[in-house]
Amino acid sequence: MQFDRGRKIRLGLFILLGTFIFVAFFYLIGRSSQLFSKSVLLHTTFPSVSGLRSGDHVRFSGIIVGTVGDLQITTDTSVVVDMSVDRKMLRFIRKDSKVEIKPEALIGDKMLVIYSGTEEYDHVSAGDFLEPMGSVHLEDVVHQLSSELLKAETIINNLVA
Repeated sequence: MQFDRGRKIRLGLFILLGTFIFVAFFYLIGRSSQLFSKSVLLHTTFPSVSGLRSGDHVRFSGIIVGTVGDLQITTDTSVVVDMSVDRKMLRFIRKDSKVEIKPEALIGDKMLVIYSGTEEYDHVSAGDFLEPMGSVHLEDVVHQLSSELLKAETIINNLVA
């Protein structure tokens, strides 16, 4: 009797541990969708990455083609961003393609968007650097709007007086 109870407890723990490992494995696969595909590393440089994180999506023509890799500060005005891009997508990306940081959702997630280049340039290869595009940040828009409102307030005050 005592022997059967011990076996049942061990069997239950074994099933519980197996289920946990199974769920964790599929969670990790789903989280890094590029796990089994062959990818190459491309680079770009931005003065500020403002909210971009390792693991964020890289899109080309609206399709997720890779993930953001390492973010390295090289100088006080330069951050190098590594992008892990699916090798099959390299035939669409040209050396004059531009990269921009854009919001992916309203909650603040960011993504990199690669814009296609022209046919005059060759396709990118592993290790190439792509040119960044100037991106508009919400903080900059709010700052500019507030300065314009101050100017308008000064003009109105001068008209009233």
